[in-house]
Amino acid sequence: MANPPLKGQSTVASIAGVTGENTAANGRGIAGIAKDGLGVRGELSDGTNTLGFLGGKDPEFGVHAGVYGQSSQWAVIGLTTSFSGIGVYGGGTGSGADGPGAGVYGKSKAGFGVAGESETSNGVIGVSHQGDIGVHGINNGNGWGVPSRFRLEFV
Repeated sequence: MANPPLKGQSTVASIAGVTGENTAANGRGIAGIAKDGLGVRGELSDGTNTLGFLGGKDPEFGVHAGVYGQSSQWAVIGLTTSFSGIGVYGGGTGSGADGPGAGVYGKSKAGFGVAGESETSNGVIGVSHQGDIGVHGINNGNGWGVPSRFRLEFV
């Protein structure tokens, strides 16, 4: 007979419904494995349609995702507390038939694909070690792909 499913419940905000702890080196506190579905899923029950999962197929674009977040505000947040830290990192190890294996890719149905803002430095910066340019832009409309300050001031 299979093990019964584990269920935990708590009515105290500071106490988790289920916890897992492994004190061995490189151990797993909680593991979620699914043949076809989601490894681990979390959801708010406050009606905000806020949810996330680790390991599964994303419902919007239909691609396999290691981490997925959905929210009416910020779906995925990464925060570093160090000047040399990185809040969110995306890496690519190669290219394939569909594209260059981008480390970070942004796509939006109505808004910006990628946006950057800084209070004290560059909003977006690009560095290329082998290509021609650090930041490349293509505009399929009537504007520039990447406008420059010089071109904007003297047009």
